[in-house]
Amino acid sequence: LNGPINQVARNPRALNFVADVFNQMFDQFKKAQLTGKINTRDESAIAEFKIYKAYESPNVLYREYVNAQIETIAGVARAQKIVFENFDQFFKYFADNILSYTKKVPFTLPAFMKSKYCPITCTGLAIELDDGGYTNDEAKWYNIIKSPNWDYYVNLCNSYGFMVDMSYPMRIVADIDLLAMLEYVTWASLAGIFT
Repeated sequence: LNGPINQVARNPRALNFVADVFNQMFDQFKKAQLTGKINTRDESAIAEFKIYKAYESPNVLYREYVNAQIETIAGVARAQKIVFENFDQFFKYFADNILSYTKKVPFTLPAFMKSKYCPITCTGLAIELDDGGYTNDEAKWYNIIKSPNWDYYVNLCNSYGFMVDMSYPMRIVADIDLLAMLEYVTWASLAGIFT
């Protein structure tokens, strides 16, 4: 990704066609700032248009997730004051408990990637333009949706094939079903980017 990335995120990545479309959209945003289509007194994240997060490796997140789950299982053993004399005892305890445990939370990489524990940024289709947090709905309302540039932001994203995630409005996701994005997906597949 080019454009504003050096301001916040270090070397953010996305699928090639997503990065290409985002860079074009960023250029259009900068033109809108220069021509007065955007309220420059706006102090929201929309006016900054900086990349805070993009692609995250699912393998890295999965390793962190598995380590946390193993620590949880080990914590239960410690709480029950179970002492293992050797690895075989630990492995038997682990094997006996992992089946019931995985009914509640995923444990394999494919199950993790399909679960709520794996963020959408692992797809390479999502870009986050703010680090304001996911849970502060009041801040999202007053700092983003009530921004004087909100309508321009939504229309700009739509015209370039991105959808705005309404649960976190500063996350945009490439909508490969929209014509604007579909043209890039088709070109990218013809160019062999997905091979």
